[in-house]
Amino acid sequence: LSDGRLVIRVDDGGLEILRPPDADRQRIQNNVGQVLVQPHSRTIVTTDRDGALWSLTPGSPALRSPAVLRASLHSISSDGEWVSFTEPIERPFPEVSSARAGVVHLPTGKITYACERDCEWLAIR
Repeated sequence: LSDGRLVIRVDDGGLEILRPPDADRQRIQNNVGQVLVQPHSRTIVTTDRDGALWSLTPGSPALRSPAVLRASLHSISSDGEWVSFTEPIERPFPEVSSARAGVVHLPTGKITYACERDCEWLAIR
């Protein structure tokens, strides 16, 4: 937008960043799964359909994190380096579902778990 904000469009073709008013478009990624945006660092985190994490900053190439998750993403840290998630865990009784929560350091792929079971959500700043 005229004040420097971006429009992010996600469709079945992928993720696109639009810079109105000149309609300059930057196709970022195909086969997008989930998308999170951190406005302060202008970081976009996506998953592809294989569970790989991608970190994107407008005007820069997409960076693939070494981490691969089958998880739900929740939030991105204000510096754009960490993302929180929950993932299902196997239980002895399949009818009882549970999840664990953690954070991924995007540059290294290091995963740290904050809750090992019965977790619903983990938000970070």
